[in-house]
Amino acid sequence: MGPALLGVSGCTLKEEGYRYRLSIEVEVGGRRYVGQGVREFIAGEVIGLPNAWTVYHTGTLGDAIWIEAPGAPTLFILLRQAIYGTGDAWDPTPFLGRGKIGFYERFVDVPLPGPVRRRVAVPLRDLPTIVVFDDVTDKSTMRLVLPSEVASVLGGGARIVGAWIERTSDPVTRGIEAKLPCLAPLLADPNVRSRQVTVPGELTFNVPDFRRSPLG
Repeated sequence: MGPALLGVSGCTLKEEGYRYRLSIEVEVGGRRYVGQGVREFIAGEVIGLPNAWTVYHTGTLGDAIWIEAPGAPTLFILLRQAIYGTGDAWDPTPFLGRGKIGFYERFVDVPLPGPVRRRVAVPLRDLPTIVVFDDVTDKSTMRLVLPSEVASVLGGGARIVGAWIERTSDPVTRGIEAKLPCLAPLLADPNVRSRQVTVPGELTFNVPDFRRSPLG
């Protein structure tokens, strides 16, 4: 909600959140490689006056994570929650808890996770969507990769060893445009939410699956 709307309608906006690091380790040719990135989970509350209506929302800031192994295609772990569905951002709260986001806890109508956890393992079935590009200069070469099928992309014997998530105060990771030059023009477009990347014959992804910002 922009400043002008806030001023006209008498709204107040409050946001709280935390940063987390998601790390994924793969084994290729008997050697292990780790890709990791810092993202920020945000919960917001907008209160409108004089009727005291309230709107709650959550969001994510950050870029897709990349995992590089010599001689193999780069894996990209997107911000998308799941292959099928609405395309919402991946939610860290089942693993780390919501912490001290008091106003957010008030409107959640399901049991909250237990005590805030600092570092926990993420089951492979719960990882965000993973894709690979046969040619990083051509977005039409993007392919989906299931965690159980990385050997078909990275070579025989390749596997995902594990994934972990932990809280951090480090800066949010950026730089996906350098790894995916085919998306650089789209990422530079201010109307990123309307831009799409299509897997031929399969699914359509939005650019915010690769980068999310305060506006995207």
